Amino acid sequence: MIQLLFLVLFAEGAAALLLMVKIGPLRELAMRGVEQAKDGKGPAAVKTLACTLLVIFMSSVASILRIQNRGIKLGTVSPMDQVLWRTHLLEASLIGIPLSSSSLTIFIFFTSTWWNLYNCTVGGGNDWGLGVDLVDFFGN
Repeated sequence: MIQLLFLVLFAEGAAALLLMVKIGPLRELAMRGVEQAKDGKGPAAVKTLACTLLVIFMSSVASILRIQNRGIKLGTVSPMDQVLWRTHLLEASLIGIPLSSSSLTIFIFFTSTWWNLYNCTVGGGNDWGLGVDLVDFFGN
């Protein structure tokens, strides 16, 4: 399961990178993939997956706390408990990072979409008097 979580972590990092940086047609392909995931059965599947990962994450955190409390009660932690604690900690971090980075990816997607809509309807420009154009920051 740890290898699968590493794969998910790197895939989300690549998706976030493709959404942030304009690299030829790859960004458009990533945007279309996210847009198609919003249609049909995509939202239900994503919510189900996120809830499942959240339950596994909370189970790992509960196991970590249970092992720590056992160590506090006994005054020492057995080598087996140390191995279990490290495994649960790795699992919890590998699940927690994709959950938080997926939130970041969704934020980047919607912010980029909002800026595109803003530029098309209002005409863009730097109306807030900022030194940089935020649309260029998102690679549009």
